[in-house]
Amino acid sequence: MGFIIIGIGSITDTRLNRAILQIISHGSISAALFFLAGTSYDRMRLVYLDEMGGMTISIPKKFTMFSILSMASLALPGMSGFVAELIVFFGIITSQKY
Repeated sequence: MGFIIIGIGSITDTRLNRAILQIISHGSISAALFFLAGTSYDRMRLVYLDEMGGMTISIPKKFTMFSILSMASLALPGMSGFVAELIVFFGIITSQKY
C-alpha cells in the first residue's frame, strides 16, 4: 500500500496510472482470497487447518487457486501486483524530485 501512496504523491500521469493499477490488482486479489476462504469454509465446515487434514486432498482445485493467489498477493514476478509495484518503483528512481 505504500507504493500506492508514493505513486499518488508523485503526481505524474505514469505513476498515477500505475498506482491505480496497483489498487485494482490488490482489490481483485484480496477479494478472490476472501471468496476462496468463504467457499472453503462452506465446503468443509472447519476453520482450523490442522482439523482439515490437508486441503490438497479434500479440495485440490481450491487449494491450487489459493496457492496461486497467495503468490500474487506477495507480488511475485509474473503476477499482476509485481508489475504495478515495479513500475512505480522505477518511476521513483527516475524522478527529478527525489
